[in-house]
Amino acid sequence: MYRTVIFDFDGTLCSSIATIIMAMQGTFAHFGRPVPTLSAITRMAASAPDLTQSFYMLDPDLGPLDDLTLQEWSEFYRKTYRASDAQSSSLYPGIVELLTMLSKRGVELIIVSNKSIESIRRSLKQFDIDTFFSGIYGDSVQHPPKPDPTVFERNILPSRPDHRLQDFLMVGDTETDFHFARACGIDMAWVEYGFGQLNADAIQQIRFQANTPEMLMHQLEDL
Repeated sequence: MYRTVIFDFDGTLCSSIATIIMAMQGTFAHFGRPVPTLSAITRMAASAPDLTQSFYMLDPDLGPLDDLTLQEWSEFYRKTYRASDAQSSSLYPGIVELLTMLSKRGVELIIVSNKSIESIRRSLKQFDIDTFFSGIYGDSVQHPPKPDPTVFERNILPSRPDHRLQDFLMVGDTETDFHFARACGIDMAWVEYGFGQLNADAIQQIRFQANTPEMLMHQLEDL
């Protein structure tokens, strides 16, 4: 069994695509830009960019925005997201059982996401799963977003000096998570039920592939 499992958030623990769509469309409309379509936002979410990258992906003619304007966009998006998050987001069925099984076996659980830490903490508390996680690493000026491995190399690994790379498992749904795991040198579990897709070459390199949280739980139970 792994000693530390690193979870992505959106598309792995939580289904929040409806909230993302409402917040993105509301933000672009508010600032007078062409409103991105549902399919465009879904494709964007599949690559798991950070918030700034999301704006530019959805409107290539938008930027670059100056720091003050970018802050205004980001604050409006987050305010709009918060307003609908509780009603439009949900845990994937079987997530609580998966987290419970891992915790009972003494596995440490942490989150590494390109989502804001504030939003992750709020959702974890809303779903009453915050106590499962010992650490949360989200969108931050202190480190680049995934797939850059800086947060793993400078924060996660050094703070666990008794761990080897084989003690970690990354669980995620997108190519961003796959490339993050590869850059860190750790195993990857791809959850097919999320937003993203992996190509055939990537699938050959992952350790686990699961189409439900329950399937992943059974795979990890057998270790």
